[in-house]
Amino acid sequence: MNTLQDTRTDEHTNPARAMTPATNRTVYIVKRAVADSYGVEVAALDSMRKPARLSEARNVAMYLCRELLTTDGAPVSFPGIAESFFRKFHGSSIYACRTVRHRLELEPRFAEQVGHLRTKLETLFRGN
Repeated sequence: MNTLQDTRTDEHTNPARAMTPATNRTVYIVKRAVADSYGVEVAALDSMRKPARLSEARNVAMYLCRELLTTDGAPVSFPGIAESFFRKFHGSSIYACRTVRHRLELEPRFAEQVGHLRTKLETLFRGN
């Protein structure tokens, strides 16, 4: 018997978009840049702790992974991002991306900070 879960092939569950070793290395680069910017340790981004500053940094790192990293030309999957941050469910990475997108629209200072990080990472990934 097919269920909705069995037939879904969208961006949230597509196993073809799993993380590759190269993508895992670039996830670490994103984590390092965000951790440096927020003054936290990279390991703290993977922790289950939820202080506001740490949650914000983790959400930004997940958002930047989704926006900047690709696997076979497509954005890295939400399950792949969640796994790279030691989260059990991909809903945490979906929530992080939605939260950051919403804040980017409403908070110019936050948008400037994330934009600076994005530019820094894009430059780094291009090799300039």
